[in-house]
Amino acid sequence: NITEVMSNLFMRWDAVSPSTPEIILDPEEATSEVKVTINYGLPTTKNQYKVVTPDGKVGNWTDYKNPLTITKKNTTIYARSINSSEMYSEEAIRVITNIDEESPVIKLAADFDTVSAELKIKVTVTDDVKVDTVMYDSGNRSESYFKTNGKLIANNSIVTIKENGDYTFFAKDSV
Repeated sequence: NITEVMSNLFMRWDAVSPSTPEIILDPEEATSEVKVTINYGLPTTKNQYKVVTPDGKVGNWTDYKNPLTITKKNTTIYARSINSSEMYSEEAIRVITNIDEESPVIKLAADFDTVSAELKIKVTVTDDVKVDTVMYDSGNRSESYFKTNGKLIANNSIVTIKENGDYTFFAKDSV
């Protein structure tokens, strides 16, 4: 029946596209991993997302069921929805930039060339987020050693070394 076909065509083209999804990050501040929740709004029949990794690997469109956990900085999330008229929403795009992948940088400044009874070392730590802890101890120490040992010092402080030997300096950021 021509009238029925015309009516169906009219209904299909007169449909309203779904709203653009909203990509929500938790937390928004610097962190080691981000929970990504996608709010699709109503009405939709299919909610999808895809992930593009920092190295450019493009994932497939996947049905969204639960929040995602992202651990790599510069991962891109795409989200779209499809309604019952098979109309697609605009794609939402969000690049994850709040994952801290940079370790703090320790700078030691002293007169290492002059022989003396003690050595005063200025310890300066910088980080792309925030420096949380600065420590040192005598000996060649691993990172795990400083979980329960070491001498806590303030950033930008001077440490006086009075004995020859190896010393390890350690810094941790707030993430």
